Parts: sequence; structure tokens; C-alpha cells
Amino acid sequence: MVITYVIWRSDKKIQNTIASHEVLKLIGLSITIGIVFTIFNIFLMGIIPVGEIDSRLLLLLRFLPLIIMLLIFSHHISNYSTQSLLAVILEVGVLGIITAVTLTIVFSVILIFTFVFGLFI
Repeated sequence: MVITYVIWRSDKKIQNTIASHEVLKLIGLSITIGIVFTIFNIFLMGIIPVGEIDSRLLLLLRFLPLIIMLLIFSHHISNYSTQSLLAVILEVGVLGIITAVTLTIVFSVILIFTFVFGLFI
């Protein structure tokens, strides 16, 4: 959800091609996809013992909602844009990866400060 919004706000070309109510629809769709895949991951973990699953499958299942959302977002942008679908997918994918890495770093730093601060209290 955050990645969809950041991509929309960060690029003026994308911002000019999609209205804010369309972005709200996409954010709602990303929340729905996230909930469905979270339930699916929990259900899958309950059925199959962790030792018998290849760890790459779990990693793929965690990134699958993001990949699906970026593809839907790219397709939506290419409908309103003169760029080809591949160019839009590459642009949105790069922005999505940069945003995901940035959010991971920010949340890691916040958790580190929280942990260190918790040690001194």
C-alpha cells in the first residue's frame, strides 16, 4: 500500500496519468491482496511442516503480493500513458524496489533505536 502511494507521488508522469481516486482503488486492491496472501501463508504453514518446504517457496509467497500489485499498477498506468507496458513495468519495478529497500532500512533503524533505548530503561 505504501509502495503504491510512494510510486504515485514520486513520479510526475505517473501522477499526471492517474487520478487520486484511481490510486485509492489500487491501494484498496493492494490491501485486499495483502490480506488474502497473509491468510494463504498462515494456512500453508499450518498444513505443511516448515522443514519440508523449500525456503525459497516461502520467500516467493512473501513477495508475490508485491509483484502482483506492481504488475496491476503498471498495467493501469500503461492504459493512460503513451509508454509501452514493458517500459512502465521497468519504471514502476525500479521505483518499487527502491521504495521497498528504503522502507526496510527505515524500519530497521527504528527497531534498532527502540531496542537500544529499551536496554537503557
